[in-house]
Amino acid sequence: MQSPLLRIFAFALFSLSVLISRAQGLQDVIVETYYISDADDAVPNDGGVLNEGSVTYRIYIDMAPGYELQAVYGNAAHELRIETTTQFFNNEDRGEQLGSSIGQNFIDDNTVAVDSWLAMSGATTARLGILKANDPNGSMVGGANNNDGLLANNDPGAGIPLTVADGLMIGTPPMVTVVGLDLSMFDAVNSSVPFASTNGAWSVLAGVMGPTADNRVLIAQITTDGDLHFTLNVQLGTPGGGTEQFVASNPTGAEIQFDALTFPLADSGEGCTNALACNYDPDATADDGSCIVPQADCVQCNENNTGLEIVDGDGDGVCDAEEISGCTNPVACNYLPAATDDSGNCIVPVPNCQACNANNDGLVLVDTDGDGVCDAQENPGCTNPAACNYDPAATGDDGSCLVPSPFCTACNGTNDGLELIDSDGDGICNAQEIFGCTSETACNYDPGATEENGDCILPVAGCFVCNEGGDGLIIVDLDGDGVCDAEEITGCTSQTACNYSAVATDDDGTCIEPVLNCFVCNENNDGLIIVDADNDGICDAQENPGCTSSTACNYDETALNDDGSCIEPVEDCLACNSDNTALELVDEDGDGICDAEEIPGCTDPEALNYNPEATDDDGSCEYFKGEGCDASGGLEDVVVEVYYVCDEQDTQDEDGITELAENSVTYRVWVDLADGYELQAVFGNASHELRLETTTYFYNQGDRGEATGDAIPGDRFDENTLALDSYVSMGAGSDEHLAVPKTIDEDGSIVGGANNDGGSEGVAGGLLVNQFCPDLIAPFLTESDGLEAGVVSTITAVGIDLNVFGSENVGGLFTTNNGAWSVLEGVQGANSENKVLIAQLTTDGLLTFRLNLQLGGPGGEVVQYVASNPASDQIQCDKLTYGEVFGCTNSASTNYNPLATIDDCSCTTSVEELEVDIIQAFPNPADERVSIALPESFGENVSFMVWNSLGQLVQVSPSTTIRNGLFSSDVSGWSAGLYTFRFASGNAAGIVRVIVE
Repeated sequence: MQSPLLRIFAFALFSLSVLISRAQGLQDVIVETYYISDADDAVPNDGGVLNEGSVTYRIYIDMAPGYELQAVYGNAAHELRIETTTQFFNNEDRGEQLGSSIGQNFIDDNTVAVDSWLAMSGATTARLGILKANDPNGSMVGGANNNDGLLANNDPGAGIPLTVADGLMIGTPPMVTVVGLDLSMFDAVNSSVPFASTNGAWSVLAGVMGPTADNRVLIAQITTDGDLHFTLNVQLGTPGGGTEQFVASNPTGAEIQFDALTFPLADSGEGCTNALACNYDPDATADDGSCIVPQADCVQCNENNTGLEIVDGDGDGVCDAEEISGCTNPVACNYLPAATDDSGNCIVPVPNCQACNANNDGLVLVDTDGDGVCDAQENPGCTNPAACNYDPAATGDDGSCLVPSPFCTACNGTNDGLELIDSDGDGICNAQEIFGCTSETACNYDPGATEENGDCILPVAGCFVCNEGGDGLIIVDLDGDGVCDAEEITGCTSQTACNYSAVATDDDGTCIEPVLNCFVCNENNDGLIIVDADNDGICDAQENPGCTSSTACNYDETALNDDGSCIEPVEDCLACNSDNTALELVDEDGDGICDAEEIPGCTDPEALNYNPEATDDDGSCEYFKGEGCDASGGLEDVVVEVYYVCDEQDTQDEDGITELAENSVTYRVWVDLADGYELQAVFGNASHELRLETTTYFYNQGDRGEATGDAIPGDRFDENTLALDSYVSMGAGSDEHLAVPKTIDEDGSIVGGANNDGGSEGVAGGLLVNQFCPDLIAPFLTESDGLEAGVVSTITAVGIDLNVFGSENVGGLFTTNNGAWSVLEGVQGANSENKVLIAQLTTDGLLTFRLNLQLGGPGGEVVQYVASNPASDQIQCDKLTYGEVFGCTNSASTNYNPLATIDDCSCTTSVEELEVDIIQAFPNPADERVSIALPESFGENVSFMVWNSLGQLVQVSPSTTIRNGLFSSDVSGWSAGLYTFRFASGNAAGIVRVIVE
């Protein structure tokens, strides 16, 4: 076993090598000596056996700003390995395989804090790991902070003691995904088994950054009394959304070799070869740039020749060789900023008396008035003999003189101030008085006047106002009758009016005029009385019979007497005809029911909320849907697209090598995501099986086929049956195409018909031309291929065997409880619909699957959807379980199959050949008994079958007699849910759906 000193020296070499090896996003791999156990820790306790001298190491991935760690992994080309020459210490009391599972409330018990585990930043359930040197928060694990008083050793080889800093920072650890790894060597018992994998990873699919600005992520804590060795490979996410992979050795493609991912680094024979250096290494064969060279009279080697110390005779922090002599007083004329030692020759100016000369090498006198006395020594005062406060002893005028102004100010009795000369006492001196009109309401008001001169011109309210010049008045006479408005008399000026006034000068509009043969003045001449011979309330001059209702079709606006002939419309039911002589029905849908009497609702008998009384369908029909899939969590739907159905001509091709059966169906499985969401992985674990299965086999194209969509050669799609190969995917249709549903693909096809080489038989017109059952597979492959040129994401497959999708037809089952295919940084659909292809499967059997998905949300959140048995924050989605059945889906056909989910164009009798009327059920929903009314077209003898929502046959009768067209069934013992009743006779067939409560 290495001594602590040797281990520290090895770590120093390792860190130096890391600095030399930095590249792109990965800056460093830091191995921190976290703690060295002593004899007290080695005494057996609740935590198990911890040998004296055991070292606890923490391994950090140090990244550039903005980068994130996505996975630590191993694959066939790059082994992942952590091992020791003795054993891993695993705490038997509260130890865990992952740091994020260490109990926050138990970290201060026995030796839990030095347990061995893996991590993605998390060091407990509520703490993140940081270097002890960066931890200002004290310790909760060592010495007095430990319930058992352990972990108190202060061996200098471990740096800052655990009693001072524990390298734990408050924070929520991310969820760690472990696939394809055996973590048993980190269980609650010491183990000497190495940790190694060539097909696994521990990761945070959405990526994780360090908890501090240094961006260092803790990936493991290992405690051992032996020598630690490891070989790591890591995948980083870039700030722009890309990825970088760093490997310990043998890089291929875009991988980057990073030597520090191997620990300890191999001795390269390099060192300092400069004999003048403090750290000269006579055994070094090549200089590694680490030489520490002293400088005469400035820096010299320290005691252990590991660094430099300053040569500073006066202790001012400046080495002797770099001292500069000069004036160091910042206020001196000759101040030298660069001087480090004062020369004693500073020339300091005297404020307001002596100042620096132009060359800053001497002083000049400050004498503003040129009297030979510097300003600081002057005797200030008033030097003006005319001033009240004149001072004959003053040597310089200080601006304080008080000089009187003729006829305005004079010296006061003590000559220390001025007093006003103001005869009228208005606060304005006599010399400054101004005469004028001082009335603010006058036309000629002078705002500058201080004394009234008696010539104000005043307006008269309502009679006279100021003219434009303000020097006179003009009359206020709105009607121009020469009488000013204030003196006008209002009244009726019409001599024919009942209330005429002879003295009125202005007509006020109150005149009451009689109307010939209609109205005359009353006795007081203050009103009118009607002239109405027939006492019908209409004066004799205005009588005219007709319809007087303005809302009637035949309204006569000239009629004065209503004669009862009005034809009134009814809103939304009866309207006036074109010539307004009669009424006609308002019936927008032409069903003989006026619009006002229509009953809106769902008119589809197959809907859950069908309303038999409804006459107008309002679009409210609701149909049964699988539960658990909605946009609120990101997954809107799981869609199975029928991509193609092959014909006999396709099966003759031998270029594809493997057998393609006639009528094989190519399915595409899509995950429909809400806006902003991304698919990160399709997975299976111990609680949730991932399963793709067919009753026969999956067709695998033997010529150019691949197990994953991102590996399919996109430039070979014009050959044979490559486009029908079975594979799993994360949005890719080939190595250069993104997959989109055929219905929204508008750039044509490169795979079918004339675009195809015709395969081994050179078929004229090419293969993949079948147009069987247009409703099922349109648009055809000759028109649209569901491929769009673009950059595809590389699939990471961990813990799964994709041989069933290889280059041969080997079977019909893919399943895993410990694996996934994924794009660690996530992937979105190729367009705004955000549908991501996860598999293309070709088979002539019955396809079924069970899926589990991990999504990334717009805010960085992670959501998991499972087919069943959800746990914690997982969401169950029924649509992740799939089992399609081909058959006739036309309920009116004689060979209707209620279990069929995909119509295969096999219906033997079309809707037009049978008489089908609406079948009604009531009550619906029902709880005890349901009655169903059948149209006369069914006759008296019918057969019926009933299925539940799972497609299971509940009730069947080959012959039933119907009386008065009414069928009745007891449903009191049925489970709550949706049931489908199908009735058939020689002349008619139909279905009705009933909800049982």
